[in-house]
Amino acid sequence: DKCNTSMGARLIRNWIEQPLINKEKIEKRLNAVEELVLNIALHENLKDVLKDIYDIQRIVGKISSKNVNAKELLSLKNSIEKLPYVKNILGNLKSELFKDMFSNLDELKDIYNLLEISILDNPSITIKDGNLIKDGFDKNIDELRMAKSHGKEWIANLESSEREFTGIKSLKVGYNKVFGYFIEITKSNLSSVPEGRYVRKQTLSNCERYITPELKEMEDKILGSEEKLINLEYEVFVNVRNSIEKEIDRMQVSANI
Repeated sequence: DKCNTSMGARLIRNWIEQPLINKEKIEKRLNAVEELVLNIALHENLKDVLKDIYDIQRIVGKISSKNVNAKELLSLKNSIEKLPYVKNILGNLKSELFKDMFSNLDELKDIYNLLEISILDNPSITIKDGNLIKDGFDKNIDELRMAKSHGKEWIANLESSEREFTGIKSLKVGYNKVFGYFIEITKSNLSSVPEGRYVRKQTLSNCERYITPELKEMEDKILGSEEKLINLEYEVFVNVRNSIEKEIDRMQVSANI
């Protein structure tokens, strides 16, 4: 087994377990084998292209069972990208089997284009963690990303503006999942805290943590937009997956070729 794809390895096993018994089909296959053996340059080119093709049949199966993740859809896109090169090589071959393959090989350009504009180049593995969809594909996702990014920028600027206002150089703005965002001031600097500026949130052994109404409001915006963003990205991902699922028959034909 010197196959360059998992699909080829399964096929050659199938051929050995269920050999052809029709003379015309055997000769058709052997004529194709002979043409490749005698045409070393095209043979090598075809091998090189096939090395970059993932297991399309397996990915299509996962799409069908609604169990595919974003990284697998990227593998599908990267495989489809190679189909025009495969078709170009097949177009230079003259045997009947390769001519049939050339005629029937669907390059699936519409599926490639959808995946190219929708799925991030380095997405999360888990589809319910967000970080799946490219900027520009969905207006609502873009708006939520902007809100999240603006909020985080505002919080980053808050630390420097509060340090400047209070004169406390060690003041910092932090975050944890239990308490959310907070302004932290060490015990040694408490005398410099302006009266009435902050609301105490938590006391630790070496510092006090505070919040302001503005910080609380921004926290709600950021965390709200993050949750909405994750839910919306999942929803859009499912829509993309469902669109591709409608083309499963076409993908299976190309994968088999």
